Amino acid sequence: MKPNKVSIEQLADAGFEIASKDETPIQYAERMEKEEKVNEAINSLPSEDLKIVARMFADSCSFSEIGRALGISKQAAHKKWEKAKELLRAKLQGYWNSINS
Repeated sequence: MKPNKVSIEQLADAGFEIASKDETPIQYAERMEKEEKVNEAINSLPSEDLKIVARMFADSCSFSEIGRALGISKQAAHKKWEKAKELLRAKLQGYWNSINS
């Protein structure tokens, strides 16, 4: 009996995270570590900031759409986005410094 074979494309289509053909296993591991750190930082944001970030990235919403959804103005949504970016930058600064030194 021949063993079943599965292609990389089939694994990717099934939702398995795998290294691309253009990256080495070390590059893949580094990318996964970076993604994990960013996800941790995002998920540690205060609730209101997390809502803004989620709507920006996951839903691709405009500031007007975010403002309407959260009951705030477009300008307030933009201001909260800028605050969230600063919080993320501060949370990730030590990590970025450690991998770039």
